[in-house]
Amino acid sequence: MKFDKTKFKGAIDKFNFYSLKLFHSEFLSLLFLISLKVIFQVILLSTGFRWLSADDYCRTVISYNWLQKPEITSGVWLPFHFWLNGFFMMFIKDLFVAATAITFIFSTLSVFFFFKSIEIAFSRRTAFWSSIIFIFFPFQAWLGISGLPEPVFFFFVLGGLYFFMLWKTKNRKRYLFYAAVSIALSNGFRYEGWLFSFTLILLTSLDIFKEKKLTKLIFKNILIASFSLVTIFWWLILNYVDNNDFFFFAKETSKIYDNFNTAKYFQKVIQYPTFIFYIAPITSFFSIKVIYSNLRKGELNLTVLFLLYNIIELTLLMIQGIMGTGGTNMISRYIVINA
Repeated sequence: MKFDKTKFKGAIDKFNFYSLKLFHSEFLSLLFLISLKVIFQVILLSTGFRWLSADDYCRTVISYNWLQKPEITSGVWLPFHFWLNGFFMMFIKDLFVAATAITFIFSTLSVFFFFKSIEIAFSRRTAFWSSIIFIFFPFQAWLGISGLPEPVFFFFVLGGLYFFMLWKTKNRKRYLFYAAVSIALSNGFRYEGWLFSFTLILLTSLDIFKEKKLTKLIFKNILIASFSLVTIFWWLILNYVDNNDFFFFAKETSKIYDNFNTAKYFQKVIQYPTFIFYIAPITSFFSIKVIYSNLRKGELNLTVLFLLYNIIELTLLMIQGIMGTGGTNMISRYIVINA
């Protein structure tokens, strides 16, 4: 078969023409990405692919039991996922369909916040291709049709990132408050959200270095960012009321973790940092490269803030895992937000 240069050039020209139209319109880019996400997830489900672990099953059953007798109590697992599942189960009688519908919906909606955050920090073209990676990333794919709380957690974490970036762009306090509220909501789904609260407060505090002092304005901003801690304090108080121990959940989790974890300390020191490069080597390399090159120039621009938001949280997550308070697959689950 003879290679036709004219046809090939025509195909390239058509691709460039339509891609320019796509990148020119934010609405068309988002419409394409969200449609692609929905179609891909539907195809996965139509093939019979399912993800069902012990956690999915237990969470679904607990959610159904909560629906039979709604109450606010503490425990090892955070409660927001059970409440959301229970609400959907009021309308969808098949328990596992209800749980899957939630992850399907929130994983799809996450594409919006993911795209918009990267668009602010980099460019629309970078946001588009990063979102393509996000959609087809294996962990994002299977979590998006599971019965786990991660997709809802991602949605609120990415929402927090988007509103934080919007605040840095427009300098309107309401966006910082929206970021704090979004992170506060994530704190009720996964304990890893708590690390994002501290990350949000830390990044808000960086203005101190710019002003060389703690001004009244910066102090107000830190207080607004600290609103993200409200669900953490609520959970600690609830644990004390129910179990006479603020950290009952942490102690019980550590007991469970100690029974199943066989990794030694040195192994975890090596394992957790290398997880980042093993799961997403290209994005991890370029993230560090961009941060380093910008910091050398003494710049703290939107790109650096976006990357620091992820790198700081992942660093805290690694420390948490190394200290023995998390599962061995933890990094592989949350690296998905770094696509």
